[in-house]
Amino acid sequence: WIGNFTCRRLGILIVAHHATDILNGNPPFNGIPEPERVELLSQCAHVIEGWNIPIVYGSVNLSQLAHTDYATAKPIDISFRRCAKAIEEWFRLNGGFGMMIADDSKQHDKNAILHVFRQFREFVRSSPPTRGLLEHIHDDIYFGDSKFSVGLQLADVCTLLISRHLVGYEDTEPLYKRIEPLIFKAITG
Repeated sequence: WIGNFTCRRLGILIVAHHATDILNGNPPFNGIPEPERVELLSQCAHVIEGWNIPIVYGSVNLSQLAHTDYATAKPIDISFRRCAKAIEEWFRLNGGFGMMIADDSKQHDKNAILHVFRQFREFVRSSPPTRGLLEHIHDDIYFGDSKFSVGLQLADVCTLLISRHLVGYEDTEPLYKRIEPLIFKAITG
């Protein structure tokens, strides 16, 4: 599934499946006992810990949003705005430049993300260069296929563990606790 991980039961390198498929035992993980599937997620958390990957996330409470003046706002738009600002903050504090790569998604979600990105990351047209709110992001946002991206697969594992934590599921809480120290910024609401 990620890098060098193998599933002993299948005897193959597992490629391109979402973390929820592992947890829920969906194909090709059906028939694999839950403890082995949880161990696979644990190995993914181990990689995240070992690589010391900073985690940023934005979440939207849909039931709360429904009762606000912004009830018709797109949650993906709100979440991405929160994440983009937090990513920029991380670069401001730690230095360097980065790129944003998102999992290829439905076209309307991609359009919402692109719209926000292009609002925040202006084209460089002056000297000295001004880049807008995302001055440490040096290029356009790219959409990739998680089948071919270890980074996107690890992000998917983080998303699973964080979302289950926010909802209150206890079964994956020990795995969440392992990645929690790596969370640079969590913006919820």
